[in-house]
Amino acid sequence: MIDIAPSVACLVPSATLAISARASQMQRDGLDVLSLSAGEPDFDTPVHIKEAAKRALDAGQTKYTPVAGTPLLRQAVVQMAADVYGWKVAVNETTVGAGGKQVLFNAMAALLRPGDEAMFASPFWVSYLEVVRFVGATAVRVPTDEAQGFLPKAADFAARITAKTRLLILNSPSNPTGATYTADELREIAALLQKHPQIFLITDDIYYGLVYDAPFVSLAHVAPQLRDRMLIVLGVSKTYAMTGWRIGFGIGPAQLIEAMNNLQGASTSGACSIAQAAAVAALQGPQEEVARMRRIFAGRRDKLVQGLRKIPGLQCTSPAGAFYVFARVDKFYSAERPDSTTLCESLLRDVHLALVPGAAFGSDAHVRLSFACSDAVLSGAVERLRRGLLGPEQPSPLQKR
Repeated sequence: MIDIAPSVACLVPSATLAISARASQMQRDGLDVLSLSAGEPDFDTPVHIKEAAKRALDAGQTKYTPVAGTPLLRQAVVQMAADVYGWKVAVNETTVGAGGKQVLFNAMAALLRPGDEAMFASPFWVSYLEVVRFVGATAVRVPTDEAQGFLPKAADFAARITAKTRLLILNSPSNPTGATYTADELREIAALLQKHPQIFLITDDIYYGLVYDAPFVSLAHVAPQLRDRMLIVLGVSKTYAMTGWRIGFGIGPAQLIEAMNNLQGASTSGACSIAQAAAVAALQGPQEEVARMRRIFAGRRDKLVQGLRKIPGLQCTSPAGAFYVFARVDKFYSAERPDSTTLCESLLRDVHLALVPGAAFGSDAHVRLSFACSDAVLSGAVERLRRGLLGPEQPSPLQKR
């Protein structure tokens, strides 16, 4: 028997990927499965981005790239920092990774030591916990719920700061809840951080292009005075429907960026050359498709929330960003399905509906539903969820009166 290192043996596979894989296998087996589990847009990558990749391929841009990213893409990230945040940054304050996940991993590995504490909201994106575990640090989960808008406020963080607190991770818009901070709430968090200069901040802004009811706002907007201990993490996956291209960015202090690049050089080297050329086109090209996708997502959100709220006993808030609804379903638990995992297993088995259990995100009272799918799929999914929770005799929540 192979003795796996404890740092790896403790890692838990992504529930999102596991559920999506099971749903895909059932579909391949000929079953009519509706999946609201995937954390990726269902749109195709915009044509002008794919054309840029083809041109790069035809031009022979198939060699190794610099570890930190191609000069063209890093310069595009410099411009992005100015356009999105109003920050003037140097090229050596940017890095490119194989998706935002690699950028986050590199940053946490560079910042955290065994015994350090890293704070983040709970519910949380699944990889935060796993990476903190991997590097030997301690995860401090700050619990929230619907009553708090699913995001901790400054006082919630303050109550858990200790001498070991090294890192605070903010994710707004949030995965899995779609919750977003207001500028005033972020200013209060910034004021707290100014009292604790030992705390570094990662602001995970991967959903920056998918905010529906107000302009996108980040701590980077309201607290530029903290930029010497702040890393912004972004990418093209969500905003530009480029999940499979695997390109993410980091914007932060040059010393940290250098350390992250050294780690990346020892692990994966530079990201895919063709994908980086496509990312340049995404950032510098026309943005009409982004606006169109955002409008469609907003309409789907409204449709899904409306349908869910007509299911007696189910509770959900309307997300301000991303493309998830985090619905409270614990009123439907029973001896046969006592938690979110068994509930999702029964929904997949009995009504062929794939959702992600909230336990994976730190809240076992909820399930995550993605509205990155067509209106027809959303309508069918709400109907199947109604049947799976209440039984087939109940009227459909989307049935016209």
